[in-house]
Amino acid sequence: MTVEQVSSSLQSMNTQIPVALSPQSPWSGLAAYEEEAHDYFYGRKEEAAELLRMIRLSGLTMLYGKSGLGKTSLLQAGLYPLLRAEHFFPIHLRIDFRPSAPYPPLEQVLQKLLGALTGANADFPTPNENEGLWRYLHRRDLEIWSSDNYLLKPVLVFDQFEEIFSQGEHYPEQTQLTLNALADLIENRIPQELTIGDKHRQTLSKLDLQAQRYRIVLSFREDFLPEIENWKEQAPSLLRNRLRLLPMFRERAIEAVKAAGAEVLAEGVAEPLVDFVGNLEASKLKSLPIIEPVLLSLCCYQLNQRRLPNHKIDIELLQQAGQDILQDFYHEALAGMPETVSEFIETHLIQGSRYRSSYPVDQALQDKFLTEEQLTRLTSQHRLLRIDQQLGINRIELIHDRLVGVVSQVRDERLKKLEIEKIRAKEKERQRQLALSTALEKQAAAEDLAAERLKETKLAQRESISLRLVSESLDITNGLRPGGDERALLQLLAAKQITPNHRKVDAALIDLMNKRVTTDKIWNIGAAWFAITQVQDKTYVLALSNEGKCYFWDPSEAWPSEPFLTLSDPNIAALAISNDSLQFAIADHNGEIQIWHRSTKSRVKTFKNLQPIFSISFSPNGQQLAIGSKGVIQLWDLASGTMLHEMANSQDGAIRAIAFSSDGLEIVSGGEDKRLTVWNSQTGRAVGEPIRGHSNTILSVAFSADGTQIVSSGEDKLLRLWDRQTGTQRIDSLRGHEGIITSVAFIENAQQIVSGSRDGTIRLWSTRDHPIIDTPLLGHEDMVTSVAYSPDGKKIVSGSDDKTLRLWNAWTAQPLDEPLQGHEGTINGVVYSPDGSRIVSGASDGTLRFWDAQTGLPIGEPLKGHLEGVETVAYSPDGKLVASGSKDKTIRLWNAYTGKQEGEPLSGHEEMVRSVAFSPDGKVIVSGSYDHTLQRWEVATGNKLGSPMEGHTGHVVSVAVSPDGQYIASGSKDKTIRLWDAQTGESINEPIQGHEARINSVAFSPDSQRIISGSHDMTLRLWDVKTGLPVGDPLSGHLGAVTSAVFSPDGSHILSGSADKTLRLWMANTDWVDELCNKLTRNMSHTEWQEWVSPNIKYRKQCPNLPIYESNTLIGEPDKGFTEKGR
Repeated sequence: MTVEQVSSSLQSMNTQIPVALSPQSPWSGLAAYEEEAHDYFYGRKEEAAELLRMIRLSGLTMLYGKSGLGKTSLLQAGLYPLLRAEHFFPIHLRIDFRPSAPYPPLEQVLQKLLGALTGANADFPTPNENEGLWRYLHRRDLEIWSSDNYLLKPVLVFDQFEEIFSQGEHYPEQTQLTLNALADLIENRIPQELTIGDKHRQTLSKLDLQAQRYRIVLSFREDFLPEIENWKEQAPSLLRNRLRLLPMFRERAIEAVKAAGAEVLAEGVAEPLVDFVGNLEASKLKSLPIIEPVLLSLCCYQLNQRRLPNHKIDIELLQQAGQDILQDFYHEALAGMPETVSEFIETHLIQGSRYRSSYPVDQALQDKFLTEEQLTRLTSQHRLLRIDQQLGINRIELIHDRLVGVVSQVRDERLKKLEIEKIRAKEKERQRQLALSTALEKQAAAEDLAAERLKETKLAQRESISLRLVSESLDITNGLRPGGDERALLQLLAAKQITPNHRKVDAALIDLMNKRVTTDKIWNIGAAWFAITQVQDKTYVLALSNEGKCYFWDPSEAWPSEPFLTLSDPNIAALAISNDSLQFAIADHNGEIQIWHRSTKSRVKTFKNLQPIFSISFSPNGQQLAIGSKGVIQLWDLASGTMLHEMANSQDGAIRAIAFSSDGLEIVSGGEDKRLTVWNSQTGRAVGEPIRGHSNTILSVAFSADGTQIVSSGEDKLLRLWDRQTGTQRIDSLRGHEGIITSVAFIENAQQIVSGSRDGTIRLWSTRDHPIIDTPLLGHEDMVTSVAYSPDGKKIVSGSDDKTLRLWNAWTAQPLDEPLQGHEGTINGVVYSPDGSRIVSGASDGTLRFWDAQTGLPIGEPLKGHLEGVETVAYSPDGKLVASGSKDKTIRLWNAYTGKQEGEPLSGHEEMVRSVAFSPDGKVIVSGSYDHTLQRWEVATGNKLGSPMEGHTGHVVSVAVSPDGQYIASGSKDKTIRLWDAQTGESINEPIQGHEARINSVAFSPDSQRIISGSHDMTLRLWDVKTGLPVGDPLSGHLGAVTSAVFSPDGSHILSGSADKTLRLWMANTDWVDELCNKLTRNMSHTEWQEWVSPNIKYRKQCPNLPIYESNTLIGEPDKGFTEKGR
């Protein structure tokens, strides 16, 4: 089912009753503004003027945007008055494109044009018999005069033009004829039928073929833009003159409400009214929020209907009636619809009580959540929903976040009602049981019921608290709430302890892991200043608190219980530590620099700089100190206390970050000029061009040990990693700190970065690539049938029923280049060669194809031989052979280099061969068939090894051989997995059960210890090979059957493909708690548990192997020190 089918509807369903407007009733509600209402139409002045400008310049103008933005109102009340003022004559067209319409589309246009001219008392020539629209508009005598004697130019405005595609979808030939005729009008091109025959040529001689005394406007919903684009070859003008209508910004919405409601709005109510519609708090606005015009008009109209005579709309009325208006809007839209529709909206189109979600149109119709007609009513007539195209998929969503609260309230009331009904049913059953029991039994039953209710109440309370913790954690991570990543992680882990098997909690854990995948470790130190260095393989941190306490710390060891030094008068402007960690320097705001020896805790040198100091850095040998000042870098000799030379920056801004390269030959600096500059420390001259990319002041910087990379941080609290030679950013910015970053350093051969921040934390970051888990990979247009990893785990290949293969980056989850096309049937199997240089695919067109894994180009001709579709393919471990299984019931072997068939087909199965796999030594092939059996084959001879392996009661869909060569696994339509001895072919233990539908895929982990299975029940499951027991909960997320699942080569991740057209990546251990705990260094304190979680729930460690500290920072509050308890 397509969105075009869904969008089609009768015009009567789309028609809103016009509302007569006046100063006392200036809003139209859900109805579009008529032209007569232009005095009350505000907020779209710029858009109307832009449309007028476009119409003056060109024969075609296109207006598009999402539903609910007021395109019709803009045309009628905004544009048409402007057109008439310049003697254009707009004709508003809503054409019936259905084949059952009484007149063809362009004849409808001509009739509406003539009717409008007649109604306006215009003077115009009468059409000749059988004269079509194109001929009429190109007559030499065509002049249209207004009743007041002005020459008029008609403007044909096709509103809701997308209906040509929705209403005519099942009649493509008629639709194409209409598009061709309309393209001739748009391009002012002579129709082909007028160029054939003498009669038509005589007709052309009477026409003005060059004139275009008309204009055309097409207005349509933006999710139909791809259909419009497909029309551009016939009408190239479609590529020009477009206006995309956007939602209103808050300030414009406020101005529009004030202007229209001048006589009915109380002073000061416009702002809160707009904020209410947009679900905004004006005091907290940090960006330009957007407003949906249809919701704004509805609320204004309804508030005006509810105000008392001689009263105005005021804050009190808004507070009393605002939420009721939205609830009434929601209920009226769903009136007369089955409960499945409201349950679909309340379950799938919102997340929790704060966020919108979306759902694929095709899937919603397929799952029968609602019908085409119901969806059309909710999108076109009631405007409760809209269809939006996201990553090529049409999805249903609410028109605005403002409705989420209304929908969630209705949902909660419905669930509460259901819960009450359950409780009543339970109570009724309890009463019946009590009536049959003795007094003692009654008492026992009452006690049991009370205990059960108490338990249910506690569980409900725990779930409520857990979901609050999840919501707060996600808000913190998204920057909507203060608190920092450490708190977000701890709260999520606490939620996991409170509600262990809650899907929303698990989803939030995965989401946070994706967003903070680069964060390796967080230490909440509580210091204000940090300096970091690495001595051989050891990392050392110098931390300095605002109270002057100095701590020297190796992060691999426990935090020191006492400072090694306390400064009496800390007045810190900059801090640095030498590469050997024996010296550190402190610069104050008065220009004084103190050099300290760490081991003796003594100040060894003090000197004064006449300029303000913003940054300092030791040279690698510790003999020199670089000082960043205002526009100048000074290089000082520490032994003599003299300045060696200056490096002048091209701008006067303060240099707030400075660092030496490991060989001391270069210095990198950054500051208020927002650039990174590399200097030759010997000559004082700049090296190469500055590195640009920061949008604000740079505050910290460091070289990698080999000098090829630079890390920097700015006032935006982000870390950026740069390529020293090219000046380009290597990876996405690292985010997580809540304060400015005062120190950075590379460690572990530039595989990790350490940073210290004014937020009191030290963080360890990974610069390595990490795969993004639980995020759908979108691109295929039909079911994904087969997936595979490249041998190095860096790439993914997928095959689909859309007849294409796609290559993906396994780390970024982004597609690589264009789809691989060549097969004429659906792709059923794909696999990489063992060396990763090639891919082989098998398809329902009966062929196999080889592809270059680097370029995506086909290699040679298709491999032909099977008599029916190819269902499965496999490479031999040495890469020399490819095996294929087919609907023709045979297995064939192919030379992987020449593509020629090796030997005769392997015959013996009585139904299609659905899956094949090689043994690790390449000597045996295992096949699975729809005849319910498996069979082992000797590769060298093509002979069967033993009898068919029987046991399944349904089709065998997938087979796999363990990497250690001991086991064979099979998955079947009988919903079970079976293990077999790979040497004897005998069944091992009982069938593995747990899936609720057929099993489509089985695969072993690289260590042969686990099996991953994918099923028609839309889940994946991990199984322990030894015990046959499930490992963890089912992996849920796909919206369709799981068709294929494999482990990554290192066994750390799982890749799956599904009938929902997506691929997904999963962590293979499924233990999100351990992954997140590895990023932390402590549990919540007991005080934090009471404040963040609840004083009514007993404290539980979030991470079993981490300590509990009394203070939330290692330094603790001033003079209170640091203690540990509860370890």
